[in-house]
Amino acid sequence: MSVPYVSSKSLWIGFDNVRSVTLKMQFLKEHGYGGVIIWSFDLDDKIGDICNEGPFPLFNAAKRELLILPDHLANMNKKCLDDNSTFSIDYLHSQSLLTTMSEINNRNNDYIKVELVTKLLKHFLPDDKSTRLSSDMVKLFTELIFTFINQAFIRTIHQASSEGTIQVDIQHLEKILMQ
Repeated sequence: MSVPYVSSKSLWIGFDNVRSVTLKMQFLKEHGYGGVIIWSFDLDDKIGDICNEGPFPLFNAAKRELLILPDHLANMNKKCLDDNSTFSIDYLHSQSLLTTMSEINNRNNDYIKVELVTKLLKHFLPDDKSTRLSSDMVKLFTELIFTFINQAFIRTIHQASSEGTIQVDIQHLEKILMQ
């Protein structure tokens, strides 16, 4: 068993550490799963003084591993193109889109991150006032959302490329979400 646990004759308690979370993320990627839910981030070592692996070691282990493309995706686009073929993504040259992407990718722009996550949380969480998230949790959720968006974008481009098309459409995104 690759997951840490303690047991007695009548009790079994499983838990996670950096290694087990990394192995679980590798399993997800190897089997083509589209995402992960981890319960619960509030039990992660927030400051990093208990595990001595930095703040939020479990979340960061999951994020690090999920940012590594699996071999079957990383090697998909290595075929040589004909000398006469042209690949262009014209819509990415839009100044407003580039500005927006730059603002979103700017990790120092906490306003955009907090505003985005606040809107998402208001949409998905009830108006129950007992539901309170710390700013650290909002930042973690934001990082998770951006990691998912980044991976979805990369995999959608790979999907379109594997079909031999130069234009990425919503159908390519739908195909990777169904995997």
